[in-house]
Amino acid sequence: MQCSIVLLYYRDPQYTDRAIRSIVDHTRDVEYEIVLVCNKSDREILAIIENYGIKKHCLVSTNVGFSRGNNIGFQMAEGEYTCIFNDDLEILTDGWLSRMLAPFQDPEIGVVAAEVNKITYIKERCIARRTQDLGCRRDQLRKVGYPFYAVGCLAVYRTRDLHMLGGFDPVFTPCAWEDVDLSYRLDQFLGRKICLVDDLQWNHPYRVSQGTGTVEYMGKAEPVAQIAARNQRTGYDRWFNKANE
Repeated sequence: MQCSIVLLYYRDPQYTDRAIRSIVDHTRDVEYEIVLVCNKSDREILAIIENYGIKKHCLVSTNVGFSRGNNIGFQMAEGEYTCIFNDDLEILTDGWLSRMLAPFQDPEIGVVAAEVNKITYIKERCIARRTQDLGCRRDQLRKVGYPFYAVGCLAVYRTRDLHMLGGFDPVFTPCAWEDVDLSYRLDQFLGRKICLVDDLQWNHPYRVSQGTGTVEYMGKAEPVAQIAARNQRTGYDRWFNKANE
Protein backbone atom coordinates (compact mmCIF):
# COMPACT_ATOMS: atom_id res chain seq x y z
CA MET A 1 0.00 0.00 0.00
CA GLN A 2 1.47 3.34 -1.06
CA CYS A 3 -0.65 5.80 0.93
CA SER A 4 -3.29 5.79 3.66
CA ILE A 5 -5.69 8.74 3.61
CA VAL A 6 -7.00 9.50 7.10
CA LEU A 7 -10.26 11.42 7.44
CA LEU A 8 -11.55 12.46 10.83
CA TYR A 9 -15.33 12.86 10.72
CA TYR A 10 -16.95 15.45 12.94
CA ARG A 11 -20.51 16.69 12.80
CA ASP A 12 -21.31 17.40 9.11
CA PRO A 13 -21.89 14.30 6.95
CA GLN A 14 -22.53 16.28 3.77
CA TYR A 15 -18.99 17.66 3.89
CA THR A 16 -17.50 14.23 4.52
CA ASP A 17 -19.44 12.73 1.62
CA ARG A 18 -18.12 15.50 -0.63
CA ALA A 19 -14.57 14.95 0.65
CA ILE A 20 -14.59 11.22 -0.03
CA ARG A 21 -16.20 11.69 -3.45
CA SER A 22 -13.46 14.14 -4.41
CA ILE A 23 -10.79 11.62 -3.39
CA VAL A 24 -12.42 8.87 -5.44
CA ASP A 25 -12.84 11.14 -8.47
CA HIS A 26 -9.32 12.61 -8.48
CA THR A 27 -7.09 9.78 -7.23
CA ARG A 28 -6.50 7.18 -9.93
CA ASP A 29 -2.72 6.92 -10.20
CA VAL A 30 -1.79 5.96 -6.61
CA GLU A 31 -2.59 2.84 -4.61
CA TYR A 32 -4.39 4.15 -1.54
CA GLU A 33 -6.80 3.29 1.23
CA ILE A 34 -9.23 5.50 3.13
CA VAL A 35 -9.18 5.30 6.92
CA LEU A 36 -12.25 6.98 8.41
CA VAL A 37 -12.28 7.82 12.12
CA CYS A 38 -15.66 9.06 13.36
CA ASN A 39 -15.59 11.50 16.27
CA LYS A 40 -19.36 11.31 16.10
CA SER A 41 -21.28 8.20 15.13
CA ASP A 42 -24.65 8.68 13.45
CA ARG A 43 -26.83 7.14 10.77
CA GLU A 44 -25.52 9.49 8.11
CA ILE A 45 -21.88 8.51 8.52
CA LEU A 46 -22.77 4.83 8.65
CA ALA A 47 -24.56 5.25 5.32
CA ILE A 48 -21.47 6.95 3.85
CA ILE A 49 -19.25 4.08 5.05
CA GLU A 50 -21.55 1.58 3.36
CA ASN A 51 -21.96 3.63 0.19
CA TYR A 52 -18.20 3.91 -0.43
CA GLY A 53 -17.36 0.49 0.94
CA ILE A 54 -14.85 1.88 3.43
CA LYS A 55 -13.30 -1.14 5.07
CA LYS A 56 -11.21 0.70 7.65
CA HIS A 57 -13.24 2.83 10.01
CA CYS A 58 -13.43 3.46 13.72
CA LEU A 59 -16.54 4.71 15.51
CA VAL A 60 -15.78 6.75 18.62
CA SER A 61 -18.60 7.46 21.08
CA THR A 62 -17.48 11.05 21.77
CA ASN A 63 -15.36 13.72 20.11
CA VAL A 64 -11.81 13.02 21.28
CA GLY A 65 -10.35 15.89 19.28
CA PHE A 66 -8.14 16.28 16.22
CA SER A 67 -4.94 14.86 17.72
CA ARG A 68 -6.35 11.73 19.33
CA GLY A 69 -8.73 11.06 16.44
CA ASN A 70 -6.04 11.25 13.78
CA ASN A 71 -3.66 9.21 15.93
CA ILE A 72 -6.24 6.43 15.90
CA GLY A 73 -6.16 6.64 12.11
CA PHE A 74 -2.36 6.52 12.08
CA GLN A 75 -2.44 3.27 14.00
CA MET A 76 -4.76 1.76 11.39
CA ALA A 77 -2.76 3.04 8.41
CA GLU A 78 -0.82 0.48 6.39
CA GLY A 79 0.52 2.78 3.68
CA GLU A 80 4.15 3.82 3.45
CA TYR A 81 2.81 7.38 3.63
CA THR A 82 -0.12 8.80 5.56
CA CYS A 83 -2.19 11.72 4.30
CA ILE A 84 -4.23 13.92 6.62
CA PHE A 85 -7.33 14.98 4.71
CA ASN A 86 -9.83 17.15 6.57
CA ASP A 87 -13.39 15.91 6.39
CA ASP A 88 -14.60 19.25 5.01
CA LEU A 89 -11.93 19.45 2.30
CA GLU A 90 -12.75 18.96 -1.38
CA ILE A 91 -9.78 18.28 -3.66
CA LEU A 92 -10.21 19.54 -7.24
CA THR A 93 -6.93 18.54 -8.91
CA ASP A 94 -6.47 15.26 -10.76
CA GLY A 95 -3.32 13.45 -9.68
CA TRP A 96 -3.04 15.51 -6.50
CA LEU A 97 -1.75 12.63 -4.39
CA SER A 98 1.01 11.59 -6.78
CA ARG A 99 2.18 15.22 -6.81
CA MET A 100 2.30 15.21 -3.02
CA LEU A 101 4.22 11.93 -2.87
CA ALA A 102 6.85 12.86 -5.46
CA PRO A 103 8.94 15.13 -3.15
CA PHE A 104 9.55 12.21 -0.76
CA GLN A 105 12.24 11.03 -3.17
CA ASP A 106 14.34 13.47 -1.14
CA PRO A 107 15.04 11.60 2.14
CA GLU A 108 15.17 14.87 4.10
CA ILE A 109 11.53 15.67 3.39
CA GLY A 110 9.29 14.75 6.31
CA VAL A 111 6.02 16.39 5.34
CA VAL A 112 4.56 17.56 2.06
CA ALA A 113 1.77 20.10 2.41
CA ALA A 114 -0.72 21.88 0.22
CA GLU A 115 -0.49 24.91 2.49
CA VAL A 116 2.34 26.23 4.65
CA ASN A 117 2.02 29.01 7.21
CA LYS A 118 4.46 30.85 9.42
CA ILE A 119 4.28 31.46 13.17
CA THR A 120 6.03 34.40 14.77
CA TYR A 121 5.69 35.94 18.20
CA ILE A 122 5.73 39.65 18.96
CA LYS A 123 5.70 40.39 22.69
CA GLU A 124 4.37 36.87 23.29
CA ARG A 125 1.43 37.42 20.94
CA CYS A 126 0.91 34.80 18.25
CA ILE A 127 1.03 36.08 14.67
CA ALA A 128 0.19 33.61 11.90
CA ARG A 129 0.81 34.39 8.24
CA ARG A 130 -1.03 32.40 5.60
CA THR A 131 0.53 30.97 2.45
CA GLN A 132 -0.74 33.71 0.19
CA ASP A 133 1.23 36.25 2.24
CA LEU A 134 4.55 34.45 1.82
CA GLY A 135 5.17 35.39 -1.81
CA CYS A 136 5.41 31.82 -3.09
CA ARG A 137 5.02 31.05 -6.77
CA ARG A 138 2.25 28.73 -7.83
CA ASP A 139 4.39 26.73 -10.28
CA GLN A 140 7.19 25.48 -8.06
CA LEU A 141 8.10 23.30 -5.11
CA ARG A 142 10.12 24.86 -2.37
CA LYS A 143 11.55 23.73 0.92
CA VAL A 144 10.88 25.70 4.05
CA GLY A 145 11.86 25.11 7.63
CA TYR A 146 11.31 26.23 11.20
CA PRO A 147 9.30 28.34 12.13
CA PHE A 148 7.20 27.44 9.10
CA TYR A 149 4.74 24.60 9.51
CA ALA A 150 2.61 22.34 7.35
CA VAL A 151 -1.08 23.11 7.76
CA GLY A 152 -2.86 19.95 8.87
CA CYS A 153 -5.89 20.21 6.58
CA LEU A 154 -4.01 18.47 3.72
CA ALA A 155 -0.55 17.09 4.40
CA VAL A 156 1.34 13.85 3.80
CA TYR A 157 3.84 12.29 6.23
CA ARG A 158 6.05 9.23 6.25
CA THR A 159 4.06 6.75 8.32
CA ARG A 160 7.16 5.52 10.14
CA ASP A 161 7.95 9.10 11.20
CA LEU A 162 4.48 9.44 12.71
CA HIS A 163 5.04 6.24 14.69
CA MET A 164 8.47 7.39 15.85
CA LEU A 165 7.06 10.69 17.14
CA GLY A 166 3.77 9.32 18.43
CA GLY A 167 1.70 11.38 15.98
CA PHE A 168 -0.01 14.58 17.08
CA ASP A 169 0.38 15.62 20.72
CA PRO A 170 -2.99 15.27 22.55
CA VAL A 171 -2.04 18.17 24.81
CA PHE A 172 -3.46 20.36 22.03
CA THR A 173 -6.90 18.68 22.25
CA PRO A 174 -9.36 19.30 20.76
CA CYS A 175 -7.93 21.50 17.98
CA ALA A 176 -5.38 24.22 17.10
CA TRP A 177 -1.56 24.15 17.09
CA GLU A 178 -1.14 20.36 16.85
CA ASP A 179 0.03 20.66 13.22
CA VAL A 180 2.52 23.38 14.17
CA ASP A 181 3.94 21.27 16.97
CA LEU A 182 4.26 18.15 14.79
CA SER A 183 6.12 20.08 12.10
CA TYR A 184 8.56 21.41 14.70
CA ARG A 185 9.11 17.95 16.19
CA LEU A 186 9.78 16.51 12.73
CA ASP A 187 12.42 19.20 12.30
CA GLN A 188 14.02 19.10 15.74
CA PHE A 189 13.96 15.36 16.47
CA LEU A 190 14.22 13.76 13.03
CA GLY A 191 15.86 16.50 10.97
CA ARG A 192 12.99 16.57 8.46
CA LYS A 193 12.07 19.43 6.16
CA ILE A 194 8.77 20.69 4.80
CA CYS A 195 7.94 20.76 1.11
CA LEU A 196 5.14 22.91 -0.25
CA VAL A 197 3.17 21.72 -3.29
CA ASP A 198 1.55 24.97 -4.27
CA ASP A 199 -0.23 24.11 -7.52
CA LEU A 200 -3.21 22.21 -6.11
CA GLN A 201 -6.79 23.43 -6.06
CA TRP A 202 -9.30 22.65 -3.33
CA ASN A 203 -12.29 23.95 -1.40
CA HIS A 204 -12.04 24.16 2.37
CA PRO A 205 -14.38 26.19 4.60
CA TYR A 206 -12.22 25.85 7.78
CA ARG A 207 -15.49 25.48 9.63
CA VAL A 208 -13.95 24.53 13.02
CA SER A 209 -10.42 25.94 13.30
CA GLN A 210 -11.44 29.42 12.15
CA GLY A 211 -14.94 29.31 13.55
CA THR A 212 -16.41 31.50 16.26
CA GLY A 213 -18.68 28.98 17.98
CA THR A 214 -18.02 26.21 20.44
CA VAL A 215 -16.59 22.71 20.15
CA GLU A 216 -18.04 19.83 22.13
CA TYR A 217 -15.45 17.27 23.19
CA MET A 218 -14.79 14.80 25.98
CA GLY A 219 -18.10 15.64 27.62
CA LYS A 220 -17.73 19.42 27.67
CA ALA A 221 -18.10 22.45 25.41
CA GLU A 222 -15.58 25.26 24.92
CA PRO A 223 -15.37 28.32 22.64
CA VAL A 224 -13.02 27.91 19.68
CA ALA A 225 -11.29 31.22 20.47
CA GLN A 226 -10.55 30.08 24.03
CA ILE A 227 -9.16 26.75 22.79
CA ALA A 228 -6.91 28.49 20.25
CA ALA A 229 -5.55 30.94 22.82
CA ARG A 230 -4.76 28.16 25.31
CA ASN A 231 -3.04 25.96 22.74
CA GLN A 232 -1.03 28.84 21.31
CA ARG A 233 0.20 29.58 24.83
CA THR A 234 1.16 25.95 25.30
CA GLY A 235 3.01 25.98 22.00
CA TYR A 236 4.78 29.22 22.85
CA ASP A 237 5.97 27.83 26.17
CA ARG A 238 7.26 24.70 24.46
CA TRP A 239 9.05 26.22 21.48
CA PHE A 240 9.65 29.94 22.04
CA ASN A 241 9.97 30.56 25.77
CA LYS A 242 13.61 31.46 26.40
CA ALA A 243 13.43 29.99 29.87
CA ASN A 244 13.04 26.54 28.27
CA GLU A 245 16.17 26.81 26.12
